[in-house]
Amino acid sequence: MGDQNPAARAAGPEGVIKFTVGDYRNTGPLDQTEYECIEVYRARLWQLGLIGHSKQMDVGFGNISARRDGGGFVISGTQTGHKPALDGGDYVIVDRWDFGRNAVDCRGACLPSSESLSHAALYERPEIAAVIHVHSRPLWRALIREGALSTEEHIAYGSRQLYTRLAELATGRITGDEGRYRGGQAPAGARQPAGLEQPAGVPLIIVARGHQDGVYAAGHSLEETFGIILKHVHAYQGRSA
Repeated sequence: MGDQNPAARAAGPEGVIKFTVGDYRNTGPLDQTEYECIEVYRARLWQLGLIGHSKQMDVGFGNISARRDGGGFVISGTQTGHKPALDGGDYVIVDRWDFGRNAVDCRGACLPSSESLSHAALYERPEIAAVIHVHSRPLWRALIREGALSTEEHIAYGSRQLYTRLAELATGRITGDEGRYRGGQAPAGARQPAGLEQPAGVPLIIVARGHQDGVYAAGHSLEETFGIILKHVHAYQGRSA
């Protein structure tokens, strides 16, 4: 079974895990094949200052993940933003997630990013294979000003409402109670979601209005997802609200 996470629900400020780590298996550092492609883009995002560490707040920001062929996804670990380069000890495999219980099951040598359930919500859309979450005040303001896809201002970071809304925006369907089970695999008798709207095209970019500076991108590949971030950064570079 492996080591169990001693911290159940660690509520706290942004950048700190606000969900329950249910089954944590300390399986040691991940094999390089699990994270090497992710690290290529994570290093570039760190160089651009889109992933990093706030000295003022003493907290990391930004994270990156990729869907695994064998199920689940690999994501950068919590509080790794200060590191210019990560290795196998800094990445985690998230095997299962439960939006209703606000919980994830994972394995690796560290705990997963505080944004793991946000990434999981976007992976509810089957064709999404990579998710990037960055922080940029100019980008965040410009996207809001230009009417980009966004979550509402009252939806707070680390809340079930955020995960639900991200899944809705990604898939075009209401999640509701369905959000309690992984990947839309509803148990017998569970309520099926009603239609919501046409889902946005992939790659997609979503602004978190209630999560200052926070922007999510998702695409068919790491390259595509990084590209949509870079495209918008270059378009809005130097602009102010």
